[in-house]
Amino acid sequence: MNRATNIKLIKMMMKTINIRLSAAIFALVQILFAALFFWGGAVWFLNLQAGFFGSFLIIIGSFLGYKKMVNYKVSTYDNEPDMIDKMEDPYDIWSDENELSGDADKNASKNAAKPATLKGFFSPYRIASYMLFFVLFLLLVKSGNFAVILFLTGITCAPLSVILYEAARSFLFSLGGKI
Repeated sequence: MNRATNIKLIKMMMKTINIRLSAAIFALVQILFAALFFWGGAVWFLNLQAGFFGSFLIIIGSFLGYKKMVNYKVSTYDNEPDMIDKMEDPYDIWSDENELSGDADKNASKNAAKPATLKGFFSPYRIASYMLFFVLFLLLVKSGNFAVILFLTGITCAPLSVILYEAARSFLFSLGGKI
């Protein structure tokens, strides 16, 4: 086998490890919730699950929205300077491409005319996930089963799962060396 084939196989193995690792952490969190259900009852379970799935959906919605925005930015990339270059040299004076002509004024007016986009922030995925989270919250309050501490604990479980996933992934990859 050649080097390119080996790299493809390694990448496929890493995707499989990532999927299995994330599924194992998700299952671990759900087993913890099931144990708390038997210990604390249905109110505990409902609050923890509503907080967990609400925050989990917000994380997924944010990820999908920002992924869509980044893909759009990459597809429409036109080699314009980054934000730091715009702040340090707003008129593009120190650029090698521009000479003493009026190109600097043209570039400055072109960059000033582009509005800042908030596509990642106002993505439909993110808005829908926040709406669902709010509906879950209202359902718990209306039914009289809302417990603040348990709901907040459920919210923190999704970010905690991400932290555990990253820690386990970096540990496993440190054992196998760099790829």
